[in-house]
Amino acid sequence: MQMEWIRNLIRKKLQDGRLPRGRAMRFWGGPGAGQLCDACETPVTKDQLAIEDFSSNATGTKPLLVHAGCFQIWDAERQSLFPPWETTQGSGDNPVNP
Repeated sequence: MQMEWIRNLIRKKLQDGRLPRGRAMRFWGGPGAGQLCDACETPVTKDQLAIEDFSSNATGTKPLLVHAGCFQIWDAERQSLFPPWETTQGSGDNPVNP
């Protein structure tokens, strides 16, 4: 799968709310078990690292699960699209302008 395609899909999911915009508050990793990645929608196999429940402000009841590489793309894209001074999810703080 092409990295640019994954990056574009993650960007779209960030913009429409299917992936959280806030930074990772807690997460853990381990081998996948064939679950679908919430970012790229392909299976996370047992020989791949899965990152799970990486956002405390996720919507729905199902914990998020992504490939380790998708996690890195998600983190870079969310910071690019939603800088900290524009995102105040879950913090209760006022945004700070640079």
